Amino acid sequence: MRFVSIGTSQKITELVNDCVRSRKFSFGLILLVILLSISITLIQTLVLVKLQTAPPISPLASAINAPHALGTASESAELVQNTVIPTNNLVNDTKPEPTVKKTENNGIGTTKPPTTHGSENTQNVVSVTANIGRINFANNKFGIYTNNAGGDIDLAADLVNSNGGDWGWILIPMSVHENGTEGWNSTFGKLAEKHLIPIVQLIEPQAQTRVPTDEDIDNIAKFLADLNWPIKLRVVSAFNEMNASEYWGGKIDPEGYARTLNRLIDQLKQRSSDFFVMNGAFNASAQTGDPTGINCIKTDLGVNSCYLSEIGFLKRMDAAVPGIFKKLDGWAAHTYPHPAYRGRPTDSRVGAESTFEAGRNTIRSYQFEQRLLKRDYGLTLPVFITETGWPHKEGQSPHGEWYDASTVADYYKQAFVNYFLKDPYIVAVTPFLLTGSGAFSNFSFIGPEGNKFPQWDAIAGIKKVSGDPPR
Repeated sequence: MRFVSIGTSQKITELVNDCVRSRKFSFGLILLVILLSISITLIQTLVLVKLQTAPPISPLASAINAPHALGTASESAELVQNTVIPTNNLVNDTKPEPTVKKTENNGIGTTKPPTTHGSENTQNVVSVTANIGRINFANNKFGIYTNNAGGDIDLAADLVNSNGGDWGWILIPMSVHENGTEGWNSTFGKLAEKHLIPIVQLIEPQAQTRVPTDEDIDNIAKFLADLNWPIKLRVVSAFNEMNASEYWGGKIDPEGYARTLNRLIDQLKQRSSDFFVMNGAFNASAQTGDPTGINCIKTDLGVNSCYLSEIGFLKRMDAAVPGIFKKLDGWAAHTYPHPAYRGRPTDSRVGAESTFEAGRNTIRSYQFEQRLLKRDYGLTLPVFITETGWPHKEGQSPHGEWYDASTVADYYKQAFVNYFLKDPYIVAVTPFLLTGSGAFSNFSFIGPEGNKFPQWDAIAGIKKVSGDPPR
């Protein structure tokens, strides 16, 4: 409905003029008419303001601001500082080596006994929508990380699409120098056949001494755009744990990574709006005392590396490319049970973590990252846990302090049933690792001889959702 106040004013003016010309008026009458005209104009102005349509907001903003209780498990509501998001309207990585921790993080904090949060045979259906609001589908959160996409697809499908599941996730590393279109199209065709959604994690094979160049980014963006993706959604994670020098040219360079990430996002989005771009997951547990300081250590896995706290790393990224995190569609996270991979799924705090840092060294470290993104950058993003899990003793790398395979299986079950599946912020969980040899065999679900460790049955036995992504 439209209101035009000038028409009424004109009529009143004409009435006054007629009265003047005919001399059938008095001063009181004129004053009354003028006051009436002013009153009508004010009332119409107020009505117009009231009826104005508010500017449209993005699907992400509307989802975040909707008055709906947070449906997370355990302490999640407190840990994300009461940020709310509907459970049915979420908006909208990994590495060649397992994640590492600082050796000075000692001791396990207060823990609670396992608790049951509803039936273990249920999983919330999560709708996934990128920031620009183009995709929405029922989602099977189960996924797996594989270093051998060509040989692991059948096994991955058997695991993540078991017990009622369909269209689960598979994380596949891809070299930033890749150019084998025919091979990758064959792999993507097999993924489509087996109903698996790929998360492509870009890697630099010589990460200890080299970082991607602008030419590398432009070439890989074109390569990714030319592939025949299994579904409409094209999920890409930009590299791996860059706050550790071993994964970014042997140096700590938040500014360089921010510019690389920004270029990748722009190059991909220019080629297709279907790309869904995430950060490379960070090592959340790496702490340096002073968030701006750098600490060099020998990790639990025997690797010499230098670290910058994620807090300081993100701050320097944002200073180099202001607003860089607002360009992300989702947040990739690595959530490992520290210290020394011996944390339990029920751990809510390790050592002397502050309230803000609570869970930073646990399988729920993504909640610490959510608080960090919300506090410092005003963001709430959907979470893709692209690495998580416990190593077991039964592998080729001897670590006597690691748990036996049966305990690891039980912990996986607790983590999924009590936390990951009940948290509406989580879109996908891809544990590290499906198959592997050497040190990787201790993390793997299937041993080098083809034997399945108990964690396979624990995950396969959980009832799953039949996903339905647009193709």
